[in-house]
Amino acid sequence: MKLIWSVFLLLLLAGCTREVPPSLEVGYERLEHRATGNATWSDGAPTGVGEYEIGLDLTIIGTPDSLQPYALLASQLASAEAYFDGRYLGTNGVVGTSAATEIPGQIDYLFMLPSSWLTPGKHRVELRTSNYHSGGKVRLYGFFITDYFYPLVSPLITTAFLHLYAGMFLVIGLFFGFRFLVSRRDGALLAFTVICLAFCALLITEYVRSYYFYPYPWHFTRLRIILGLSWLISAALPLFFVLRFGLRLRWWAVSLQFSVFVALLFTISYGYDPATNYGMITGFIMASGVCVSAVLQKIPGGKLALAGVLPVAIVLPLAYRNYDVALYVGFAYLVIIILISLVLWEREETRLREAALLRSSRLKLQLLKKSIQPHFLMNSIASAIDWIEEHPASGVELLLALSEEFRILLDSADENLIPLERELALCQTHLTVMSFRKLARYQLLTELREPTVTIPPAVLLTLLENGLSHQPPAKSSEETLIFTLEQTQEGNQLRYRFFAPGNAAAPPETRTKGTGLSYIEARLRENYGEDWTMTYGPVTGGWETAILVPE
Repeated sequence: MKLIWSVFLLLLLAGCTREVPPSLEVGYERLEHRATGNATWSDGAPTGVGEYEIGLDLTIIGTPDSLQPYALLASQLASAEAYFDGRYLGTNGVVGTSAATEIPGQIDYLFMLPSSWLTPGKHRVELRTSNYHSGGKVRLYGFFITDYFYPLVSPLITTAFLHLYAGMFLVIGLFFGFRFLVSRRDGALLAFTVICLAFCALLITEYVRSYYFYPYPWHFTRLRIILGLSWLISAALPLFFVLRFGLRLRWWAVSLQFSVFVALLFTISYGYDPATNYGMITGFIMASGVCVSAVLQKIPGGKLALAGVLPVAIVLPLAYRNYDVALYVGFAYLVIIILISLVLWEREETRLREAALLRSSRLKLQLLKKSIQPHFLMNSIASAIDWIEEHPASGVELLLALSEEFRILLDSADENLIPLERELALCQTHLTVMSFRKLARYQLLTELREPTVTIPPAVLLTLLENGLSHQPPAKSSEETLIFTLEQTQEGNQLRYRFFAPGNAAAPPETRTKGTGLSYIEARLRENYGEDWTMTYGPVTGGWETAILVPE
């Protein structure tokens, strides 16, 4: 965080630093222009493609330094030949009479000027140009006399700081991108990664002109890349907040933003800047709407996110004339707010995850305590001793059933979900043990639609134990008490209906919720969150419990 603020301060200082002007004072007077072929002039700028002749009268004030190199900087989307007082200066590309004969020159070009030519007084600069590779989009950014190194070094100072600034977003984007790939498959992190990397690419593309004087036909390719990156950021920004707050993606909002982008395409004929700038502003406005929705729904972190995105959405249109400065400062502010929000979000997730682990450990301990209750274990062993003395084979069968029950319980203690078949095997072994202990016949009948699903451990066993503990004495040893489990499907959920025969007037755990039902609810909440329901109550001939869980 200290590094981010340090870079941000350097950027502000760099932006406030005054550039050193050229040492030679020049007064520019009259600009003349003449077009040939299909080329014309409109509002002081060329339109169409063709050939142009441009003349500029100027006055040099003062005496130039003989040791200082000077140059004529021409910035335009055209090839050019330059003349100073009728004397040939050089060629940028090759001026032609058609696209076949013209060789495109660089968008910015320096023609070396001998200092001996720069005598005080009036002079004339003339350019003969052609722009057959401009695609009908013509720009004359201007030309002037300057120190030779001034247009080379001065932009690099600003560019160096802004590339350092871009590197900050590159590091942030790569960090969260690797986090998404390695540990957290979270769509919000992916959207944030796209935002940071796209903004880094946007800064580099914006300032590549400062150190790479590309051929002029590439200029609109660069502007189209800037437009695409700006619209990518604009689309990813509201999507990030939608994913961050777990909101539903509103297709009408997506359609609205897409419609704005399509409408902005018609403004490109007036220049790429309006389409680029208004597209970015649209993204911040849409993101503000998402954050307002999060605040209204009282989602944690919504107010902080709104405080980050809303000021930028307001400032960008108001400071439109200084759009670049407002965007760079505002975007840094927004990313810092997002980083703080992500840290707080992950801290809360860590706390909840640790609480869930602690709750899971307590449930495992509770399951083990339930399985080795002293009275159950001692009574079962006492019954086994009696059976061994009177009927050794039955005593051995009881001990085997008891050991199998403990084996299944120990195997299931460290798992949150176990196969339904294993849970039913646990119930069957428990019924076998209880049949020997209570000298009664018990049977579990099942009707399963999906026998291969999983279920929290000991949930059905707990229902079975509750049913057994409230059974009236058997009328005879021949009587069989039948428990039933029915599994049905309701949409994308499964319903388990467990019926225990008994005295409905005194059902298990009717007055207060006992440890058994508390254990079941804790297990269901651990695995399904709040996406489950459990109902229970007396029915004719016994007690019924119904549990509805996701499939």
